Amino acid sequence: MQRTKEFYKLSFRSGALAIGQRMKGGTFRPCVETLPSSTLSGALAEFFPGVRAAALGFLRAGSYQKAYFTYSPRDPRTGSSVLPLTLEYLAPAPGCDYVEGDVYLPHTSVADEVVKALPLDLSMGALRYRGFGQVHLELISLITAADSFPTDRVSFPYRRGYFEGRVRENEIEEFDIKIIAPRYGYLLEPDDRNPRTGRYRRSIFPGSLIEAPAFLVAKEYKYDV
Repeated sequence: MQRTKEFYKLSFRSGALAIGQRMKGGTFRPCVETLPSSTLSGALAEFFPGVRAAALGFLRAGSYQKAYFTYSPRDPRTGSSVLPLTLEYLAPAPGCDYVEGDVYLPHTSVADEVVKALPLDLSMGALRYRGFGQVHLELISLITAADSFPTDRVSFPYRRGYFEGRVRENEIEEFDIKIIAPRYGYLLEPDDRNPRTGRYRRSIFPGSLIEAPAFLVAKEYKYDV
C-alpha cells in the first residue's frame, strides 16, 4: 500500500526573531536557527484559544543574520534592575527585508481551521513587548509526501537523512517521522488552559537520523543503517 501524508505549507516572515535556548543562569541567551514545534504551536494556541495544531518550521538560508540585544530586566520583588542580559536574535540579512522561512502543518481538521484564517499576524519568541517576534503567515500550498509518483499535488518522496528541526516526541507520528538514531532535548508543551505555561517534553533535536518526507530531511543519508 502506498504511503501518503498531506501537509499545508505556509510562508513565514518576521522583522526580528528571538527564540532563545532554555538556559539556567548566565548573562548570554543564544538563539536557535529553526522554528521549533513548541514555539509555533504555542503561538497558534495563543491566537486560537483552545486549538492544539501541530506545526514545524525551518528558516530559509541567506534570509537572516545573527545580532545582539542587551537589556537589564527588573526584579519584580524589589523593582531594581538585575545584571544585564545579552540576547542573541535573528535579523534580516543584508539585502533582505525579513527573516523568512517555511512552516508545515499536517493536514487535519484542526489545521483546516488555522488555514481558513490565513493570512494572519501573530507573535512568538522572546521580548515581544520590545517589538521582537512579530510574524506574518500565508498559505503557499497543500503538498503531499508519497512513496511513489505521480500524485495530483506537489509531491515529495520519503528520505532517510539528518533532521535540522526541533519537534516534541509526541508529535512525531503526526509528521510521519520514523526515528532511526535520535538526539534528544526538551521543548515546552503549553497547558491547554494557559498557553504561557506548561511542562517540558522529550523532543527530537537537530542531528537526529530520521526517515521522513523529504522537506523534513536536511541532508540525505545514503548508507545502510
